Amino acid sequence: MIEPQDSRAREAPRPEARVVAVAPVAAAPAHRTATFTSVVRARQRARLGFTQGGRMVRRPVEVGQRVAMGAVLAELDRAPLVHARDAAQAQVRDAQARLAQLERDVARARRLVEQKAGLPEALEKTSAARDATAAALEAGQAQLREAERRLTEARLVAPFAGTVLEVSLEPGEMADPGTPVVVLSAEQALEVEVEVPEAVRMGLEADAPVQVSLPMAGGAALTGRIRSVGDAAAGPSELFPVVVALPDSAPAIPGYTAEVSLPVRRAPALQVPVAAVADPGGQAPFVFKVADGVAERVPVHVQGLAGADVVVQGDLRADDLVVVRGHASLLPGEAVEVAR
Repeated sequence: MIEPQDSRAREAPRPEARVVAVAPVAAAPAHRTATFTSVVRARQRARLGFTQGGRMVRRPVEVGQRVAMGAVLAELDRAPLVHARDAAQAQVRDAQARLAQLERDVARARRLVEQKAGLPEALEKTSAARDATAAALEAGQAQLREAERRLTEARLVAPFAGTVLEVSLEPGEMADPGTPVVVLSAEQALEVEVEVPEAVRMGLEADAPVQVSLPMAGGAALTGRIRSVGDAAAGPSELFPVVVALPDSAPAIPGYTAEVSLPVRRAPALQVPVAAVADPGGQAPFVFKVADGVAERVPVHVQGLAGADVVVQGDLRADDLVVVRGHASLLPGEAVEVAR
């Protein structure tokens, strides 16, 4: 006689659910900040050189020296320029004297013609000579002005008050036209230029306030304003230049390091604890979502960090539960029990 088997013995044993810890998925903020490091510079700066070539005989300034507006920074040998000016002055005086004499000659010839005592041809000839001399005087005066200009520009003067950042010639060396001799930086109106990617540039507007930190000034934090946002990428890096003006009270000088925090807009995304993301630096990061006591593997795209969380995009919703502990060797579809 065959005895009936217990129905419970015929049932397949249920696998034991793995105990896991979970955390809810949260909506990531629509804005975040990105920090860019650059160097403080003066808004007004100039690379100064002579408009003409010559031998530099004097450079009374050194790197780091403060100068007033109009101060002499460098000087060319003025001797040949003085000679040229003196020659031009002599030509002008000669032309003025000849013109004065010809004016008298024309007046005399006109009286003689009126008195029927002179020939009209003589008046014509004298008038032509006077006109030619007047033209020569104008040319001589132009040459004199040019000689005086060249003499004046043989001295390189500061267009504004500031600090000498660089010198490139020593007395006795030859200066070429347009070649910088002194680099001058104004001490007031400081700014910082940073280069940002397209994703950051799209959310920036001129005159918007931004936060700036100065590590070399004890970490001083201050509010700057965006002066300009580049409309074209600069260089092969395809980054856009953004210039931030610092307040007048900024405890900085040109050359200080500055950290500029800029707002970044991003598409709607979610954030999960760092511990929830498996293989975050790999090609296929994922999380385990818990639904109805079962672990479901969900691929995600990691966008970045947000404090202790990771910003991700994937088939998730806010308030979904993801595994943050106990997912080692966890398999998709495996039964799980949420730790209380």
